[in-house]
Amino acid sequence: MNDKDRYIFLELLSSFILLEAVVFLFGGILENLGPYLSFGLIFGFYFSWLVRNKKLTFLKPVINAGILLTFGWMVYSLVASSAIYTRMIIILVKSLFLLEIILSFSGGNQDFMTYLEILSLPLFLSSFLFIESYNFVHGLLILAYITSWALILRAKFLASQPEKRFKGRQSNLIFLSFFLVIIIVSHTLFTFRLSGKKQYEGIFFSREAKGLLEEKSLERSYYGFQEELQKRVALLVDEAAPEEDRDGIIEAQSSLISAQDIADINKSEVILAGYFERLGAGMGEVLPQESADLVKQYVSKMIQFKLKKTRDEINRNLLKSPFRVMQRILILARAIKIQYTQSYPKALQYEKETQRIIEKSPVDEPAKNELNGLFDSLIDWKVFEIYRNKMEGLKEKIEAMQPAAKKEFRGLFLRIEKIQSIADFRSAENHLKAAKERFSKDAGGVVKEMEEALAIASDYLILGMKKDLKKRIEDSRLPPDDLKKLSKELADITEAQALKEFFSKVLEIQKKTGVEIMELGKQVLQKKESALDRIRLSPDHLKIPMGQTGQLAAIGTYADGSTEDLTFLADWEIIDNGVASMISGRVLPHSIGTTGVYASFKEKRSLPATVSVEEARLVSIILTPRSFSLFPEQGLKLKAEGYFTDKTEQDITSLAQWKADKPGIIAIEKGVVKPLGVGRIKAYALYQGIESNPADIKVAVSLAWLLRIITKIIILCLSCISALLLLFYFLTEIEKKKIKVLLRDPNAFVVRLYENTKKILSLFGLKLGGSLAPLAYGRLIEDKYSVKDDLFMRLTIKFTEAKYSRHVLEAKDVRSALEGYNGFLKILFSRFPKRLILLKFCLALFFRIPLFIKA
Repeated sequence: MNDKDRYIFLELLSSFILLEAVVFLFGGILENLGPYLSFGLIFGFYFSWLVRNKKLTFLKPVINAGILLTFGWMVYSLVASSAIYTRMIIILVKSLFLLEIILSFSGGNQDFMTYLEILSLPLFLSSFLFIESYNFVHGLLILAYITSWALILRAKFLASQPEKRFKGRQSNLIFLSFFLVIIIVSHTLFTFRLSGKKQYEGIFFSREAKGLLEEKSLERSYYGFQEELQKRVALLVDEAAPEEDRDGIIEAQSSLISAQDIADINKSEVILAGYFERLGAGMGEVLPQESADLVKQYVSKMIQFKLKKTRDEINRNLLKSPFRVMQRILILARAIKIQYTQSYPKALQYEKETQRIIEKSPVDEPAKNELNGLFDSLIDWKVFEIYRNKMEGLKEKIEAMQPAAKKEFRGLFLRIEKIQSIADFRSAENHLKAAKERFSKDAGGVVKEMEEALAIASDYLILGMKKDLKKRIEDSRLPPDDLKKLSKELADITEAQALKEFFSKVLEIQKKTGVEIMELGKQVLQKKESALDRIRLSPDHLKIPMGQTGQLAAIGTYADGSTEDLTFLADWEIIDNGVASMISGRVLPHSIGTTGVYASFKEKRSLPATVSVEEARLVSIILTPRSFSLFPEQGLKLKAEGYFTDKTEQDITSLAQWKADKPGIIAIEKGVVKPLGVGRIKAYALYQGIESNPADIKVAVSLAWLLRIITKIIILCLSCISALLLLFYFLTEIEKKKIKVLLRDPNAFVVRLYENTKKILSLFGLKLGGSLAPLAYGRLIEDKYSVKDDLFMRLTIKFTEAKYSRHVLEAKDVRSALEGYNGFLKILFSRFPKRLILLKFCLALFFRIPLFIKA
């Protein structure tokens, strides 16, 4: 190997290690493409080594065409994608890797090799965006990348200089200098990347980009918090909670986990955190405040999870609706901005911009309404998140205030937290004005933030009223034109609008419909002068599962037609105390069964309502193990544990239905995982309408599996080949029988036998030329193969006699020709290697040319 070849080999090997290090740094983000990329690079660099000294004129145009096709695919994929940051980055990464594989076939061309090595830099730097935590393996891969660059630069530098100029110490000194420079630069960049001072600014490092890159761990974190919360609740119920509080704790937990409405989530969070703070001291080493904080952390993760789910639903809606590409990108970009902004005004601004884009889009009204509804849901969750973050920051600032101001603003804080109506808002607003005048010097910053929190609370309250009002309008039996007009007027009510203007619009809508669409103001229970006529229970049939409580309402109707809520004033009576008990309309189940309930007030007794206590309802399903890797020849059993409303747990592995997010990789039956292919997949258990947390399963390629697949392919190929050979064998036997039928006509048999001989010789490249006479052809064959006893010549003479003369051949002539034919084939086959004879035998079967023929 000369010096030039050594430098080429060093550069090719270093480039391969360079790219392999980047492939392993990306890990699972390449969606199991890693092995294919590695095989492609190995094959490409090996090809380049083989053709390093050859001038292949077609190679450069082919590589250029591959580069153009890759760019075309990249542009198409970006345009057709959902415009989500991470997915676009992954498309770019895959495109760059494909370009690297194409360039690896360059045959050592220095221009192409330089492009290949430079393209590894953006791949290397972008890999850190996807690494969640660093370990020793990452350090080795980074060191391998840096060292490879040093070797590449050394090879390029030495190859560009005269042979005798850089030898020994001088060459090593240059290499060491390159290595130190790269170490210093890489350490600087790496330290900057991990320093924590890095601000995510600009196009590629915005807050949205950071959040999107962290989304891959969000689902795992959310279900992790849920699982930990369920364990804490079970511990609280079993060890600390008195009997009378256990039902309430289980109900709060199940309501928090299964709630879809933000108000229910907020209410359940407060109740469950209160239980932990009040009763958590009996939980052993677990501190009450830690468990209460866990509830808040779980709700925060739930909000992020709901935001992601809603944004994904918006993305799916955009893909199925005929939006233009640019409109789709703009709408989804604003959905992402809403998801990650921490500014309430900006969230509303993005929503208005989105509404304008949707309104100008060419899709039909139902599609617009559906998308607007999804954005309403996204805004609801975002406002809830901003409000929670604002209140959490406000709480910390209040705790740092002077005692007198702290006491006053603590009370204000609780008032804002408990706002449920317009009256609550006005009360909090008046108290805040008074506190502002009293503590104007000491609490300026807190007052300002409290005003912002109050504004968000009021707007959120109005949002809820608008949603309820919108539903009432849509449910009303109005003509389509009036319905559309009223809905548009409602949409024109902005969240920052004054309450007076808001109510005037609502009153205007009520006048147009002729009915009271929404109750304005809070009814206060007053003593009625007219006589109570009857009491009605609602609902008249209440179904509750074991472990949860139910609520009945008693509605009193007076003689003047007015009604009032008597739930907390009435006396309640239940027929079977063994099934359930009653406290102010609240039903506490004890055992499965059915009973009747009455309410009495002012000597009036209601008709009975039926209460049915049913079996405990499933609340959640936890899969274990949560993540694992296995090889195709292995198996594993998942366990699905169901948590029910009556605080019991049950193994439902064999009862649940199982599904996976990708087909063809695994099969699951009663929790048993059987690999079908390789790849990464998420498995879920479903039971009674509840879906479990996902189990992250990775089926990796193993040597045994690869050998088994290769063996199966070989066996399949051999089976197909054997079947084909068998088929052609029978077809050839049919041809042989056709020849043997001619034994009754010696002349025809000899002619056919000779023609079959020529076909056999044509397989060996000795086809008879059109101008060559049979006898001359016979001499040619005799000379070429030195056939003893002139076997082929005698066969040729018999053929000439049979075909061109009027002489009628006899049976002995047929035997002589047949012996000469078979004897010639034996001599012919002895002149060639056995492998070639086997190939010719297969070709003979394929062309249905019989070989040896017996009389």
